[in-house]
Amino acid sequence: MNKLKLIVLSIFSLGAILVSSCKDDDGTEPEPVKPPTLQAPAESSLSFAVDGGSSTVNVTLVGDVPVVSSGASWCTAELTSSSEDGVHTITVTVPANTTIYSRSGVVKVSYSDSSYGISVKQDGDKVKMGCELKGVYDLGLGWNLGNQLDAWSGGDDETCWGNSKATQATLDAVKAAGFTSVRIPVTWMKHMGAAPDYTIEEAWLNRVAEVVGYAEKAGLKAIVNIHHDGSADAADKYNGWLQIGRATKDADLNEQIKNQIKIVWTQIANKFADKGDFLVFEGFNEIHDGGWGWGDNRNDGGAQYKVFKQWLQVFVDAVRATGGNNATRYLGIPSYDTIFDLAIENFVNEDGSSDLPADPANHLMVSVHNYDPYEYAINNTYTQWGHTADADKKVNDGGEPTIRSNYAKLKKYFVDKGVPVYVGEFGSVRRDNATDEAFRRYYLEYVCRVAREAGVSMVVWDNGSDKSGKESFGLFNHGTGVFLNDDSKAAVEAMVRGYFADDERYTLETIYDHAPSAK
Repeated sequence: MNKLKLIVLSIFSLGAILVSSCKDDDGTEPEPVKPPTLQAPAESSLSFAVDGGSSTVNVTLVGDVPVVSSGASWCTAELTSSSEDGVHTITVTVPANTTIYSRSGVVKVSYSDSSYGISVKQDGDKVKMGCELKGVYDLGLGWNLGNQLDAWSGGDDETCWGNSKATQATLDAVKAAGFTSVRIPVTWMKHMGAAPDYTIEEAWLNRVAEVVGYAEKAGLKAIVNIHHDGSADAADKYNGWLQIGRATKDADLNEQIKNQIKIVWTQIANKFADKGDFLVFEGFNEIHDGGWGWGDNRNDGGAQYKVFKQWLQVFVDAVRATGGNNATRYLGIPSYDTIFDLAIENFVNEDGSSDLPADPANHLMVSVHNYDPYEYAINNTYTQWGHTADADKKVNDGGEPTIRSNYAKLKKYFVDKGVPVYVGEFGSVRRDNATDEAFRRYYLEYVCRVAREAGVSMVVWDNGSDKSGKESFGLFNHGTGVFLNDDSKAAVEAMVRGYFADDERYTLETIYDHAPSAK
């Protein structure tokens, strides 16, 4: 324990000295009555290293006993001793910080109707994680260029789902709004030839590279993936070639698909081999058998999970084999259907060790998606969220405790063990009235703050829709980068504030305490 050397200094008084207007019986003036006066240290802050520890602060308060409380959930403060002459010792204890982010809070010392704040700050875990994760957690808060290069039905270019072509102005605006990364979903199946070469159209590869160049010029990290090539509408009904349900039942088909994965990812990786570590490759998107994570995978004894892990290994091996910067580039490893719990079930051994694909570079990141609760975030069956929401307008579960629990699992099983995690998609659809929009902003801000405290990067989904209701995730005009409306601008500001705000007065608890009213 390191005890601070303190200089005690009176910093304020409760009021003027009270003087009686009458005399004692002997005609002398009575002694003035002095209210309690706090003498606090001139140094009103405590700083802790990443490993944490305890420190003490002495305050002097004669005639009263201070009440001590911590305004941060990650540190504790208590009054540990008081002397007859009014010297009170406060002990502040901080655990190790296992995230790379520094954090700050306030310990409040209260007496009568006044209070005094002691700032508490702690370094992030840059020694343990900084080198290994350099460039990864810089993903920070990202934005999806959704329904763009991943659009495939009804046409064969990025405009077929209603968005204008992305431009440099688009990515510049995203950066200016406060985002630090962009995910560029890409569907390849309508732009590749037949077996055995599966040659990707040069024009399509060049267009993807052009958009990646926009991100690089804007100063954004970028993620490129294989997106709707695994599209499945219902059990055993596929539009794409990544058919996990069928491949699990047909060994020959599985070998064919693995060969195609190798060939396709080799072409993509070669195209970008000279790009720096701002670029991340993500193996697949939401791979499932049509049941959206609740199909045969739940009762086939892990057969689909085994096949999917084979696909992930092929992806890693194919990229690494192309050399150049691809030998060490960070790779995103999605869980089955990008489900939180399935990431833990499939990528963590019983002893808690990692069970990710083998990677000589040890540069893999786990990717999951967060649209919880679905009935609120995507489907708009319910229009409010959280502890202050109207009971008739919110899902019975899936509130703040669920969000905290989900991210705590990611932190425990991956982040704390040095395995980076990012949420490749999250969001909440736009609502059609001011009250419900306030709850949308609260949800986005709260989720982003929980994620930051867990050391998890976030990438919000934007499909370009300027409507409200189900599936309406639009934020920016994809051709110009202009906000679609005032609601979109406010939503972005809430997310940026939730993820990046660094103020000792701004905590997850303050967000919770300022949740909107349903009235």
